[in-house]
Amino acid sequence: MRDRGSGAAVGDCMVPIAFGNQTAGSLIRPAAFCGICAFKPTRGITDLSGILPLEPSFDTLGYMGRSFDDLASFFAIVHDETPQPLADGIGRGPKIGLCRTPMWSHAEQPSIDAVEDAAKQLASLGAEVDEVRLPPAFDDLLETHTTILKAGLTRSLGEDYRIHKDRMSQGLRDMMEDGLSVPAAREGALRTHAEECRAAVNDAFGDWDAFLCPSVVAEAPEGIAATGSPVFQVMWTLLNVPIAGIPGAFGPAGLPVGIQLVGRRGDDRNILRLGKWFHIRRAQD
Repeated sequence: MRDRGSGAAVGDCMVPIAFGNQTAGSLIRPAAFCGICAFKPTRGITDLSGILPLEPSFDTLGYMGRSFDDLASFFAIVHDETPQPLADGIGRGPKIGLCRTPMWSHAEQPSIDAVEDAAKQLASLGAEVDEVRLPPAFDDLLETHTTILKAGLTRSLGEDYRIHKDRMSQGLRDMMEDGLSVPAAREGALRTHAEECRAAVNDAFGDWDAFLCPSVVAEAPEGIAATGSPVFQVMWTLLNVPIAGIPGAFGPAGLPVGIQLVGRRGDDRNILRLGKWFHIRRAQD
């Protein structure tokens, strides 16, 4: 729930840029709902000092803004670098793999349309676009992420649960209690599986510069009882890869529906360049 206000503040022009910490989908998802740009770097390259840890193998500090130039400048500043102009693209027509992901059945029509329309736009702009399938080992990463996160919460929030359980939301208590029931051997096996998939993810890209994927199930849900499902981010968060969240589509209620470009671990600046290239041209279309 932490980053919804930040996304809304950027989208409403209260602030030009904001931090967001993604452990499941708490950066790319609110940005998609607020019609703004977002960048989740490769996990481990940004200092997390001062941020409440939830699951250290997933926690990743990223940024929300209204342009990729702003995101790239801020990314440089927090790495103690001098901001440089962000290139508009990668100097050639990119190769983009349309990756529906194993969670595609969760997508509702607004998200399906956003992804498929983005694929057509990319092709019309000179990108090579084709369908891509991930290795079968990645098929169960939703369950792997969920179980590791719940088990991890019992350590990061264990003291709060022990002392202040009555002040926690029912949803968080349920996650904690599920985590307490995870056998150590099961958690260990899942962590090993996650590490094996991280080691394999860059090879899964082959010759593709990025994967085009859904970022949300549909438009933002109505009301304040829920903030939508993170199902389309959890796999990429677990894999620790960089993501550019790109606005430009809208659902039947007129609310934003974003898409995401996902890159190899460590390929952060190319993902920022591709995000800028596509975002500018979507806005001009």
